Amino acid sequence: MTNFFHGSAPDLDNMAKPILDALKDVIYDDDSQVSDLVCRKRDRNGDVPIPSPSQILLERLGQPGPFVHVFVDYALNGGMAN
Repeated sequence: MTNFFHGSAPDLDNMAKPILDALKDVIYDDDSQVSDLVCRKRDRNGDVPIPSPSQILLERLGQPGPFVHVFVDYALNGGMAN
């Protein structure tokens, strides 16, 4: 999950928990299933390199304002990763 912000951003640990809770029953049954978690914050006022961005992310980056991007994938061990 990446928080694209202007100015100041919340601490990453404060950002992750409510997002993980919101994904419960949508992506997984319980957040105990999450085996990997990568959190980032990127200031939109700077140059933000993004390798292989999706079309949806590119479109959102072209719009003003802060947002959080969440990418969900399967972990190498077969579990769910965020």
